[in-house]
Amino acid sequence: MAGQDSQPKSIPLFSPEGAMIMLIAIITDVGGFLLGLIPVVGWALNIVLTIVVNIFFIVRRLFNKRMSAVGEKREKIQKGMVKAVKVAKIASKAGKWAKWLRWTRYVVEFIPYLNFLPLWTISAYFELKYPSY
Repeated sequence: MAGQDSQPKSIPLFSPEGAMIMLIAIITDVGGFLLGLIPVVGWALNIVLTIVVNIFFIVRRLFNKRMSAVGEKREKIQKGMVKAVKVAKIASKAGKWAKWLRWTRYVVEFIPYLNFLPLWTISAYFELKYPSY
């Protein structure tokens, strides 16, 4: 299977990068909750917060994809394709649900009162656990 890409490795939750991402997600969820309690002005500020955090996660995802391209080629040579196929099957099952969650989060975060759900934290967890989602 020469044309199949291997899946990027998951990031441990308690690594520096994992802790930073989870902290940003938790702060965003708590801040969004507190801003959502303030009618009109808080909702407007929550939209700004959501846009800024979306930009952060999109830039991070693009940067990680570029950085992992070199590592993927090296990993294919060193470990072989059998392990990569097994990981891809597991990640694709969870990744399908996680992709749906990511797009739902984009919509729900802009709706007052529904944005109280901790979707940023859940999404950040899946981003770390299944980086290909």
